[in-house]
Amino acid sequence: MPYKIVGTKLIYRYDELNKTNFHRYIDHKPHIVVLVKLKNGYILGGWSEGAFAPGMISDKDGLIFCLT
Repeated sequence: MPYKIVGTKLIYRYDELNKTNFHRYIDHKPHIVVLVKLKNGYILGGWSEGAFAPGMISDKDGLIFCLT
């Protein structure tokens, strides 16, 4: 791997009392990893080199995966 991870930061964690759409926290942030645990126990994830943005088509790399 040509680059080192120099730091991480939690930018959103689900909270039943906070009904704010999580896109408010993750949009326009590049190099993001998203992990989701579904009600059936499956854990899904995604990584994007480019930033998320509504309606955006990116030429950056990304990956979707299942950990279960």
